[in-house]
Amino acid sequence: MKYDGMSEMSKRILKGLMVFIVVLSIMLVYMSMNASIKAFDKEEAKNYNYHFQVVVDKDMNKKNREELIDGCLDASTEHNAYIEIIEATDNSNKAEIVDKAIYAKVDGIAYNAEVQSVASELAKKARDVDIPVVNYGMSAYNDENIYNIHTTPYDVAKIVALDAKKLADKKKIIKHNSILVFLKECDEKDKKINNRLVKGFLKGISSEYKKNVKFVRVDAEGYDVNSKLKSHINNNKNAKIVVCFDEEYTNAASSIYSNKYKNKLKDKITLIGYGITASNEEDVKLGIIKYLFSVNKHSLGYNAVNGLVAAKKNNDIDLDEVSPIFRKVKLSSKGKIEFNDIIL
Repeated sequence: MKYDGMSEMSKRILKGLMVFIVVLSIMLVYMSMNASIKAFDKEEAKNYNYHFQVVVDKDMNKKNREELIDGCLDASTEHNAYIEIIEATDNSNKAEIVDKAIYAKVDGIAYNAEVQSVASELAKKARDVDIPVVNYGMSAYNDENIYNIHTTPYDVAKIVALDAKKLADKKKIIKHNSILVFLKECDEKDKKINNRLVKGFLKGISSEYKKNVKFVRVDAEGYDVNSKLKSHINNNKNAKIVVCFDEEYTNAASSIYSNKYKNKLKDKITLIGYGITASNEEDVKLGIIKYLFSVNKHSLGYNAVNGLVAAKKNNDIDLDEVSPIFRKVKLSSKGKIEFNDIIL
């Protein structure tokens, strides 16, 4: 009898094996995403000088999250601190987690405090029982009970503006709206951050160039970002220097301008973007993006734990001298990607 093809049983076995491989792959990916988050071990925590809780947002970019946690763990080894990493799904969940941490009498709490009224209330409650609270979020609150260790939007924009000024000097920018700044603004939270970005940028750019700066607040929520940005780009033909304070908008702008000007891009536009990704780094290599800027998440986590230790010892926190937070990526003179960390 001639054998032609697989038997029905073999097909079923193969199908089952393929399903198993797919399920296993998904499980491995999930495990790798959560590898840095281990369950709290009460007995193990007793062997350390400190027990700190670090709350991370569930929707945080995987790479950023891993860098943040690694930074916390690196600092923890220097201080013999037990780090308990907890995920928060939203702001109400975050407040609940912090409240429970206070009740559990941990030695310190670090989290991204997004709602000032809630953050202030929780921080006061924590400080009343000698538990320091470090805020590593973008919103820096003027509250005696909260230690802010993040580079603020104002500081970031100021540094970027100083570089934009150098480029403007080199290009001899004189036309109106020749410096175009894209800001992502989809809600009230974005609006508050953008107001700080605008103030910081105007502080960093010299007075002679202020009249040449145009800020474009773009709400692309529910729209195609490329088409939304493209209409603004087409309406701003004087632009010579373009700054994007958002990773997605950076990707869109680099794509639009590179398609528009092809190999003449360097003569037409100088693009400064936010967010360090493999795709963006490639655009830096190709000369589409002049340089990228971002926040060094490893330093952020490292500083958060150092801040908790300093606060616990009632010492002043001078974190900017401990580890740089602002990071720039550009092309070196040898044509290689170059990372520069800056202390603000």
